[in-house]
Amino acid sequence: DYFVFGHRHLPLEIKLNERSTYINIGEWLNFNSYGVFDGEKMRLEYFEK
Repeated sequence: DYFVFGHRHLPLEIKLNERSTYINIGEWLNFNSYGVFDGEKMRLEYFEK
C-alpha cells in the first residue's frame, strides 16, 4: 500500500511497515521533488538541475 500526499512542502518517504509506505512528494520550487509509480512500486525522486 502507498499513501501519497502533496502540498506539505517537505519531501518524505517513510516505510510504515512491510507493506505500506508514506510518500509526500514535497514541492517542485524548492526541492525539485516528484513521485514515480512504475506499475509496481512508488518512489520519490529529485530532478537534477
